[in-house]
Order: sequence, then C-alpha cells, then structure tokens
Amino acid sequence: MKRARTWFPMALTFAAALALGCGGLAPSTEGLHGDCTPESECAVGQTCLEYTGIAGQPLSSCEIPCDYPSDCPEPLQCAAIADGPGQPICQ
Repeated sequence: MKRARTWFPMALTFAAALALGCGGLAPSTEGLHGDCTPESECAVGQTCLEYTGIAGQPLSSCEIPCDYPSDCPEPLQCAAIADGPGQPICQ
C-alpha cells in the first residue's frame, strides 16, 4: 500500500500535463484553420491535417485534433466537420 502512495501523485501530475497538450502548454489558437503544408509548422498544439474537401480537392490546414471537449481551449468546442478532416477538431 505504501508503494501506491508514491506513484499516485506522479500519475496525477502526468495526467494533468497531458490534458494541457504538447509540452504542458495549452494549444494556441493563432493561425487556427489556416492553410499549411506537411513541411510547414503550425502553432503550438496544432497539427497540419491533410484531407479531401467536399468538391474532391486536396486540402490541409492547421487544426487542434480532439477527442474530448476538454482538449480544446476556451471557447472552442470539439466537433466533427462534414467537409473537414476525418477526425474531430476544435471549432
């Protein structure tokens, strides 16, 4: 039982850091949804996602991928976009 007390606070700290995003920093909204290329860099916490637009054209934009509402900085919400990337993003 004593061992559990040692690692439990560390596990909580690690989980909190993961919840804040890359490197413990909240994702930036600067340039969000802007065009990008796989070689270009997006702001902290954003990823250049490649997808096919509704008209069939290839697109790529800087997005914050999310699985849960808490993954998104306020006031953004986690949502799947019909003509956007094939995964939920912060909108």
